[in-house]
Amino acid sequence: MRRDKKPIGRWFGEAILIFFSVFGAFYFDNLRDESNQDDLYLRYLVDFRSDLIKNQQKFAFELSPEFNQNTNEGYLNNILSNYALLDTLLKVPSRKNGDSLANLIDNDIIRGVSKWIFTSKQYEKLSSDYYSFIVNDDLRGKLDAHFRDGLSRHHHKDAINEDVLRFEQNIEDHLNFTTYRTPENRAIIFGNQCINMIDRLENEFINLKNFTQTSKSNDSLLIIEIETELKEWGVEY
Repeated sequence: MRRDKKPIGRWFGEAILIFFSVFGAFYFDNLRDESNQDDLYLRYLVDFRSDLIKNQQKFAFELSPEFNQNTNEGYLNNILSNYALLDTLLKVPSRKNGDSLANLIDNDIIRGVSKWIFTSKQYEKLSSDYYSFIVNDDLRGKLDAHFRDGLSRHHHKDAINEDVLRFEQNIEDHLNFTTYRTPENRAIIFGNQCINMIDRLENEFINLKNFTQTSKSNDSLLIIEIETELKEWGVEY
């Protein structure tokens, strides 16, 4: 016995119901995904702000005017004061100054710096996956400046360490530290190569200090822009 055919209107109604059921499921799934992505973005933003605040303390540690030999706090100003001493001694090529310079070099007055540069996984996410989520245009600019500042400090630290290595190979390794008071030591120390290398290193440390101060200042502005962004999203921090 043949079954009765469904009226075409019923077929049409069921098709519409199925369509809206599937469409509704996709729509609410997308809403849930977007909400999850928003939550992740805001979490990265809050965490990045916390990292930047902690790093402000590290900048202050590096730039401190008071040097602490035990912790190395204020090492940048201490190193620059050492180079000022080297400059004073190099200006008068006497036997006494030559012996003093050899002694200072033997005690590692010419030294490199840590390669450590502040990095954050949150920054990587914010500058790539979640860059389009940012509603505050000034925040985008400050994020770009943060990256450039870090890159500059990284390059200057690398340059310092490379030049310290050259100084060791071309100057320090040729000095006789068993007996400071030799004409040969004084000839090396007061030679143009040594003077030029010390002058170059001093300038690189001045640049590093300047870039460190710039990074500290720019990051403090970045924190303000992050807080503005969080307010736009209605998030308390």
